[in-house]
Amino acid sequence: MLSIAAAISVVLLLGSGKLAAQSDSPDRLAFVYTHQIEVNCQDAVATQSGWIDVKTGSYGFDYVIKKFIPGYRWEVASPVTLATSSAGPIAALQIDGASNLLSLTGGALKYSALVTAKGPLMDLRTRIFVERRGDVVYANLHTRGKSDLPDLTTLVSPMVVTQTPNPGGGFTERGVKVMFAADGTRLESEFEAVYTGVDLPGPQVRTVDIAFVDMAPDRSCGRLNLTSEVRPATPAVAPAIDIARRDASTVRLHWQGSSACAIERAESISGPWVGSDLVPQCVDGTCEAFAPTTGAGAYYRLRCAN
Repeated sequence: MLSIAAAISVVLLLGSGKLAAQSDSPDRLAFVYTHQIEVNCQDAVATQSGWIDVKTGSYGFDYVIKKFIPGYRWEVASPVTLATSSAGPIAALQIDGASNLLSLTGGALKYSALVTAKGPLMDLRTRIFVERRGDVVYANLHTRGKSDLPDLTTLVSPMVVTQTPNPGGGFTERGVKVMFAADGTRLESEFEAVYTGVDLPGPQVRTVDIAFVDMAPDRSCGRLNLTSEVRPATPAVAPAIDIARRDASTVRLHWQGSSACAIERAESISGPWVGSDLVPQCVDGTCEAFAPTTGAGAYYRLRCAN
């Protein structure tokens, strides 16, 4: 597996107040998306036009790519991360009291974003401007930087994004985009979106299902359909670890739970925390793993799936 390990930071500034010409609660919004690219000293343009269905949480685009840039082909053909940052939070179907951007902004939907993506294969900055005029949402994007991505053929769906309120206001989204190159190599790109000017009532999880349909053989045009949901997060609570000496060189870590918990270690209680090579064994709801007491000291903790 090749890890891109690119941290994508999105800062969104949201406006306030409704637009006078818009409907109070339309079932659908039109969406127009223009992406100008200056990457690897070359220029390109990608456009999308489509719709956002407010009631179902679905949205779709017909896209056209005027030019492919080596090292940036897939991002031009399908700026999925950027589309989910602009249209996705608007359209997300609200489950169990969770809120999408349409609700959080009172329907105004006027905001901007600065996206940075840095890693071994990319160093990119994208500015996003989103504005609703009547029942049409316009998104204008401008990307600059360098990218050396291989030709990608698959984007894994669904994408799961966590939304966490920030102490000073606003909230942060985090997730991982998983892709496959033409040669079968798996690539992962972590992304983070920091929203300002809007507060969440509590932690949420946003799920995005992605489907490409009617794609041209050369991928210069096609249709992209997405469905998004947002719901309150159920934070995973890691069980407490009990420690007992097994022998002179080994201690036993044990807890009540399941194998869904991984063991992380750090040389300091403040981190950094990394995955350990300890493999838990679980029987009848009790898990255990054995850690050596020789060598440098270490701290251990559990990280459990939701």
